[in-house]
Amino acid sequence: MLTKRFSAVLLSGLCLTAQATQLWSNKGYRSGCDSFNIDNTGTGAVLESTSEFLESPQSLKAQQTYNSNWGGRYHAECVHNDGYKRGDERFYSFSFRLQQNWDFQGAQSYNLAQFIAQLNNKCDDWKPAAMLGIRGNQFYARRTFGNIEADSDCKNENVYHEGLATVTAGVWHTVIIQAKWASDNTGYYKVWYDGTKVVNDLGKPSTLNDNGNRQFRFQVGLYANQWFDSNNQAPPGGQNFRQVWIDELAIGTTYADVDPAQWARKGKSRVMRAMIDEE
Repeated sequence: MLTKRFSAVLLSGLCLTAQATQLWSNKGYRSGCDSFNIDNTGTGAVLESTSEFLESPQSLKAQQTYNSNWGGRYHAECVHNDGYKRGDERFYSFSFRLQQNWDFQGAQSYNLAQFIAQLNNKCDDWKPAAMLGIRGNQFYARRTFGNIEADSDCKNENVYHEGLATVTAGVWHTVIIQAKWASDNTGYYKVWYDGTKVVNDLGKPSTLNDNGNRQFRFQVGLYANQWFDSNNQAPPGGQNFRQVWIDELAIGTTYADVDPAQWARKGKSRVMRAMIDEE
């Protein structure tokens, strides 16, 4: 009886695995990134780390250092090329941990993930359609819609969701996004923070009016955008060196495909659950 029930559960797990629709995942390896977007290359970096991780054995660590002589942007991101094209419906996830002594003074903003495409026209060089990050100690989300083609008026609009949740330094947080990427009112955009839905935009444009059907990249890590946006002013409080650990990145077609609690342990947990249930 034990063998029969164990076999049934194991077979069920194998069937679920065969039907999985996870499109991409990265459990903390540089090799899992298509490329890296790194500015200020003297100190900006995306490294592998075994000191902190959500799931053993490692994570990625993104870091940047403010430089009064730099004047450029401060990206340190893992890039996955196939984020989406207009018309796609997908789920995404990433988990992040700020350094233990992260200074939240000044309500500065730091971007943790973005969906971005190259335009190279009069509207812009690169344009993000969605960004997620922190402002002070609060998590925020932004989506952008409107015109980006060279023959357009280049007008677009940002929709901000501020103060969605409190971010605690030194603690892992998980973000899950669900989107139907549309430039009209057939789109939607949803965000979960540590399992709680904090954005639920339905029947709204969720991406830019892209006639060329460009591919938007999914970039995760650290983009210290406030340093550039504030005309390269030093961070309040003087904490010039910033580190963010990221782990359990995923893209899929269902929530379960990207939820670390469900996919990160899939292979072993189903069999272990079967054994425990029979004891």
